[in-house]
Amino acid sequence: MEKTSRVDQDYRLVNLLVIASQVLGRIRKSELAPHDITPEASRVMMSIQNLGDKATSAEISRYIFREPNSVSEILSRMQSKGLIIRKKPSKGKTQIIGLTEKGKQTLEDISKAKEASLGYVIAFMSDEEELKMISELEELVNRSFQKLGMSRIPRISWP
Repeated sequence: MEKTSRVDQDYRLVNLLVIASQVLGRIRKSELAPHDITPEASRVMMSIQNLGDKATSAEISRYIFREPNSVSEILSRMQSKGLIIRKKPSKGKTQIIGLTEKGKQTLEDISKAKEASLGYVIAFMSDEEELKMISELEELVNRSFQKLGMSRIPRISWP
């Protein structure tokens, strides 16, 4: 058996990560379509839920690693659909973003859809293997952020 060079191995890993991301993205897009939600809006909704009363446009942008103007556009579309509300705090200018009742229900519905399809895709892994993969990918993401010289590494955590 021929030994693979470290460069070839690294390239293979990166290529597999890109392909996995694209395929899982397509699956997610198809499961969200009946709810009229994009994968990006879904990630924003999950981040709002996780961030709670710290959910500002800037925090959401850092949380999901998207440009602030992209997050602003997504939030505007979500607000027009009645999924979010922007609340002005008693102090300061920064608006807090919250889910409306419709947004909470939609998030619950799309979470159930995720369990059905993504659960099938990763069912070959034991819980321990899945947790190990999550840990390894988090380390990969953290090192990548460090390589970019980012001063703040977003917390990656999903319900």
